[in-house]
Amino acid sequence: MGSAGVLSASHVRSTLGELRGSQSAVAYTWQPGRLNLALDGQYTQGDYRDIASLYGPAPATRIERALVGYLAPRAGSFNLSHLRLEQDDPAMAPARYVGAFWSRTFERGWSANLSINQGLEDRDDRSLYVGVLVPLGRNRQFNVSAQHQGGATDVLADLSQPIPGDGGRGWRVQARLGAEAGAAGEFGWMHDHGRLQLGAGRYGERTQAYAQADGALVWMGGGLFTARRIDDAFAVVTTDGLADVPVQLENRTVGQTDARGRLLVTPLRAWQSNRVGVDPMDLPADVRIDDIALSATPSDRAGTTVGFQLREVRAALLVLHDADGAPLPVGATVLGSRDVDGVTAVVGFDGEAYVEGLSQTNHLRVRSDAGDCSVRFEAPRQTDSIPRIGPLRCVGEPAP
Repeated sequence: MGSAGVLSASHVRSTLGELRGSQSAVAYTWQPGRLNLALDGQYTQGDYRDIASLYGPAPATRIERALVGYLAPRAGSFNLSHLRLEQDDPAMAPARYVGAFWSRTFERGWSANLSINQGLEDRDDRSLYVGVLVPLGRNRQFNVSAQHQGGATDVLADLSQPIPGDGGRGWRVQARLGAEAGAAGEFGWMHDHGRLQLGAGRYGERTQAYAQADGALVWMGGGLFTARRIDDAFAVVTTDGLADVPVQLENRTVGQTDARGRLLVTPLRAWQSNRVGVDPMDLPADVRIDDIALSATPSDRAGTTVGFQLREVRAALLVLHDADGAPLPVGATVLGSRDVDGVTAVVGFDGEAYVEGLSQTNHLRVRSDAGDCSVRFEAPRQTDSIPRIGPLRCVGEPAP
């Protein structure tokens, strides 16, 4: 509807035994520039029931809300609201409230908000709330708030450092002044193998302490794995027994394989294709992989095995010269001495050839238009980088 706003409506019916009813709703929103207007109503007819009412009271027979707001660049956000609520219960009187709300974010990230709510059915039904949030850096924040309701005032101060999403430590210290004055503290720790939370506090005459731990044990792929709580699917990745191989889930590194070449990867999306891969750039120079990414589609709350075929190879960059000390010609073929039909490598510029499948002692044959020659050499111990060997003198083979 463009600048005229958005109008929406819905109607549902329900049947529960002998109970039958319906619920209708209508809503309208309009946001011209910095102004915001929202109106909505929800009305129940007959003995309408939803899922929530199976475990609690029946839905309200009437809910009407109106909101008008304005965003000022320097002064912040202002909102005025009206709420009307009626329920099909003689013990629950109709309720009507009006409210005002203000909030603003200041420089350096700290913010403040203020709200007032007044009941129209009872003049004494009034509440006032004010809060200030101050970021302290290093993922820490300080929050102080005060609430006045029913003739009583409560002040709450809270200093916290949330647990990082990728694991680590977090804590919270809280103090309250008012009818139930007191203090509380909490410590949390999350690792790849689970989560632990401890806390204690005293408010008024109540003292409480608690401890909570959760995680998961998975027996799969011939091994036992510990992990954080698993609410969806998972996979066990294998890498042919190679340890410390970085594994990726949707192009994000999630861990490295253990000493037996295995890693539990969580969470995966059930019934959907999940891309599990290995970044070849993070592999050692002497390791080769057939497929760098595989697709895993596990069922709900179940696991699957994703196997990558990796192998260790001994490779080197050979610098090959002829008997006169000149680089061998480009295009010459390097062959294994015992299998002349198995091409190992091709000589490039400056007589250089990248050769895989070497052993400690090597005897290679080179074929070119200028004739055949052979070379013998000892390969150095394999390191994280490809060794450069040579120049090696390729000597012509005697005629048979």
